[in-house]
Amino acid sequence: MRAAYKSDLAKSFANILASPEFCASLAKFTPLKFKPTSQRQDFRMMCSRNIKISVVLFLVLIPIFAALPHNHNLSKRSNFFDLECKGIFNKTMFFRLDRICEDCYQLFRETSIHRLCKANCFVHETFGDCLKVLLIDDEEISQLQHYLKVINGSPYPFHKPVYH
Repeated sequence: MRAAYKSDLAKSFANILASPEFCASLAKFTPLKFKPTSQRQDFRMMCSRNIKISVVLFLVLIPIFAALPHNHNLSKRSNFFDLECKGIFNKTMFFRLDRICEDCYQLFRETSIHRLCKANCFVHETFGDCLKVLLIDDEEISQLQHYLKVINGSPYPFHKPVYH
């Protein structure tokens, strides 16, 4: 979707720069002292060549920048600090805890559940409720408690789910 938008933007940009009106408007502002006809012709040729070079560079560089991988780790790391996590950032551990809240949100589609699940670096009781609803087994819960100890810097106070 972005690439198509950037391609359309590049085409519009190229059309504007290549238009004779644009070159003519630039010619009015040049302080060169040549014969009127040769000055305009020389300037139009120079303008046309420079525009072509600019458009080619623009069209080549846009797809290159669009294809570069986006650094999602930085956004997750800033999210780590936004949640006031006081432990060590471990990408795998943080992503797993974050995924619990994402899955819980997908189940209920309630933004307050999503926000509370992540509150205070996953220490809110809603996180434990999400574990119950998602039917996370005891073995994985003990692993998540370890993750929270590392990420939070202290043991995690959520309750293990009780299955009836």
